Amino acid sequence: MKKKKWNKILAVLLAMVTAVSLLSGCSGKSAEKEDAETITVYLWSTSLCEKYAPYIQEQLPDINVEFVVGNNDLDFYKFLEENGGLPDIITCCRFSLHDASPLKDSLMDLSTTNMAGAVYDTYLRNFMNEDGSVNWLPVCADAHGFVVNKDLFEKYDIPLPTDYESFVSACQVFEEMGIRGFAADYYYDYTCMETLQGLSASELSSADGRRWRTTYSDPDSTKREGLDSTVWPEAFERMEQFIQDTGLSQDDLDMNYDDIVEMYRSGKLAMYFGSSFGVKMFQDQGINTTFLPFFQENGEKWLMTTPYFQVALNRDLTRMKHAERKQWKY
Repeated sequence: MKKKKWNKILAVLLAMVTAVSLLSGCSGKSAEKEDAETITVYLWSTSLCEKYAPYIQEQLPDINVEFVVGNNDLDFYKFLEENGGLPDIITCCRFSLHDASPLKDSLMDLSTTNMAGAVYDTYLRNFMNEDGSVNWLPVCADAHGFVVNKDLFEKYDIPLPTDYESFVSACQVFEEMGIRGFAADYYYDYTCMETLQGLSASELSSADGRRWRTTYSDPDSTKREGLDSTVWPEAFERMEQFIQDTGLSQDDLDMNYDDIVEMYRSGKLAMYFGSSFGVKMFQDQGINTTFLPFFQENGEKWLMTTPYFQVALNRDLTRMKHAERKQWKY
């Protein structure tokens, strides 16, 4: 009996959400099965095609899955939606709900699906709309901290930072050598938010911080909780000091991910805010790269974990599901 496309969509989504970290480029359409419908999946990066796409297809041998390399830009998907419609499944990496809001009405609410139930509440709340709906589910976890070029530290005989003071000192010495000590792709609002969170880990994990987080994330609260006057003033003071210590300028706000990667690859940048994926990428390119945490003033060291990318379903599939149920009824 031929399987319904809706069940196949859910099978693909489940395989994507529960996949382990195989991320490492595609196009690719799996070897077609006779009398089988095709599920179209847009991948945000060619880096997913080498291992991730084959893994998904291996888990679903009875389903034709066509993987298309799209673009890590929500405006790209908005263009598709306005010019013929979205594919069945889309993916995107590192974005805010504000960025995704224009697509909300075009994506399915996944909040009551079994897949959503398999996701940590902390991750899920970060992608929950004001009305409680969830359009995006996280796939894999990625650690975030400082990606560090050890070759540059050794070349200029600069000790690797072990605390905030030595981090600032290293940045200053590199600047004297004509090399940027630290930078980040502040062009994206999520980088600004993640940097603030990493620098504020001690405050957010304190007793006051935990109380604020509990109140802020309480789903039963009828009051919209904002930033308090206990935790956040110190957090923003720390961010302001970090901006000064790393020499952030107005021009830096225009640097995107590709700009940062090229600076690092060419030896013009010693450290940048990035992920464990970046460490592996540069190690594979022969650059001696390591990972450092966010250094706190109290001596604590923190790494952040975030989903590697998110996956969403075309809302038109909801009508498909209802149509198939009606067909089954008759």
